[in-house]
Amino acid sequence: MTAAYVDTLDASNSGRTLLARVGLLGAPDPAAQLTVANGRFADGDLRGASEAITEAQRLLDDAESTGILRLLSVIAVVVLLLGLAVVLLRRRRAEAASD
Repeated sequence: MTAAYVDTLDASNSGRTLLARVGLLGAPDPAAQLTVANGRFADGDLRGASEAITEAQRLLDDAESTGILRLLSVIAVVVLLLGLAVVLLRRRRAEAASD
């Protein structure tokens, strides 16, 4: 368990890509999860410590793919809004031309 803690701590403290940072926005902080694990370990709750370490590692592992999904979602919303704006402008021009 200590090896998993050290590995996760190293991953948590290492530099993150832009996508990983976007993926961690609004998510629980992996370093905070490690602090919880540390406290649980000190209290003798090995199962709880292991679960907190696993959760921190999962957050770090999923950060980049979550960031990709978030950026793709933002792009999709922008494209849809631009498409809606184009349709509305064309409709307005067609109505103005028919008057």
